[in-house]
Amino acid sequence: MQIFNWSYKDDTAKNNEVWHQNEGKFTLFEVFDHAYDAKTHNIDFLHIKRCQAEGCNISDFYPQFFDYCPSCGAGLLPVVPPSVQSWASPYGNPNGSRNLSALKWNLTTDELNKEKAFPLPKEGGNFTFLVTEGTKTLIAIDRAPRPEMRIFSYSIAMESWILHNESIPNFICPPWAWSAASGPDGFALPTKEGPCWISLSKSEGRFLHDLSIEKYKNCRSVGGATVCRDIALIPIESEEGLTLAWHACNTNTSWRIVSIVNKEAVEIKNGFLGAAIQDGVNNIFWIGERGYLSVHIEKEIPHAKWHRWKEGYEGCPQFMPYRDRHSVLWQLCFNKEEGYCFKQISHEGIYDRKIVDGPHFTIGNKSFCDDKIYEEPWSDESQDYYPEKEYFVQPLVELANGLLYIGVRNVNKILEYIDPKKTFKYSAELFIRKNEGGDVKVKDGFSITSPWDAEAFLFNEGLYLYLGNQNKSWVWPNIL
Repeated sequence: MQIFNWSYKDDTAKNNEVWHQNEGKFTLFEVFDHAYDAKTHNIDFLHIKRCQAEGCNISDFYPQFFDYCPSCGAGLLPVVPPSVQSWASPYGNPNGSRNLSALKWNLTTDELNKEKAFPLPKEGGNFTFLVTEGTKTLIAIDRAPRPEMRIFSYSIAMESWILHNESIPNFICPPWAWSAASGPDGFALPTKEGPCWISLSKSEGRFLHDLSIEKYKNCRSVGGATVCRDIALIPIESEEGLTLAWHACNTNTSWRIVSIVNKEAVEIKNGFLGAAIQDGVNNIFWIGERGYLSVHIEKEIPHAKWHRWKEGYEGCPQFMPYRDRHSVLWQLCFNKEEGYCFKQISHEGIYDRKIVDGPHFTIGNKSFCDDKIYEEPWSDESQDYYPEKEYFVQPLVELANGLLYIGVRNVNKILEYIDPKKTFKYSAELFIRKNEGGDVKVKDGFSITSPWDAEAFLFNEGLYLYLGNQNKSWVWPNIL
């Protein structure tokens, strides 16, 4: 047996891998001076390669410094493509939009017919997913109602999930209050003990979490996480009331605290704010029923402010804001006398309002109410999706050539669908509405109880659908 030892340097440390070769078979033996264990190390992080030439075993892996297959001489290809097309919900790209114009659906019949079950991590439930910024790794966060969350990563090479951490305090909240966010070399998420930053320890092959925060020992998260300009932000509640925690992603410092302007007016009904939304110009928003928290980042420092809704109005944090053609955000609110309206929000304050006929789901710059689509929620003109059928339209994500959405049967009003007290199972189908008109059915024969049951995400050129009420997932490979 001949042992290959290869070392290389990156920007932070000296790394090395040790591979064993036995009669042409290469086996990873050591990573960063630690024994390699496929159950705890995600081999995708090492940028390994394989040969896809006819006659070679596609499950044989080689070090990233190999250019040609030792067996047949063909060029080696990376197991994880260098430009993985990916996107994960719930609130789209960093500016909160789910209009991804840089991507296109591959709507050929062959690709649509390749649906297959996608295995989930074992002994889990209530998963949410994100894709890391640097390694483009798919992360599953198990938020089942237990004291701790569990963090998994998916290995494309091994086609399996790897458990990295199961000791992070859980965050039990309404589904609309949750969001995790990826940043350089890690990701942020809220917990019942405050903000959490999770980073990858390559030497130990696992994700490490950091809950350390200056000044406060007892606090809890009250809203979702976001990352803007490499700064992670999470609203928290402590003995001093509502506060904002922030962390510079590319440093080893603890979470820091930002004071909130107008803090004396803060009132968080039901104890939570909505998931984080960005407007694309360094402003971030968390919507509440009594008001909203806004943050503006200037010179790498966040500045926070609380805005109270006018007397008689309540915000609807379960609905993400609508973004108009000028990238201005409008938040759905409710008033007993006027009904529903959209209020224009900014870091400076609350401005105009426009009355609408009911609650709307938005995906950024398009708005949906029941079975109709609007370019503007308050517009008199709309497009019927199913004028002759009892379909309710729940939009998921729009690419350059079509909108992915769920058609929900036997429900005529959004209010029925979002009512947490109702657990009726609606039959549903998954479609892509092509820009030139017409629908392509992607999946049928499943049930859904609320908008938060279904999570669609894009990873490794494929479309994935996760149904939380069934704890099942499917993939359509090569649909991008």
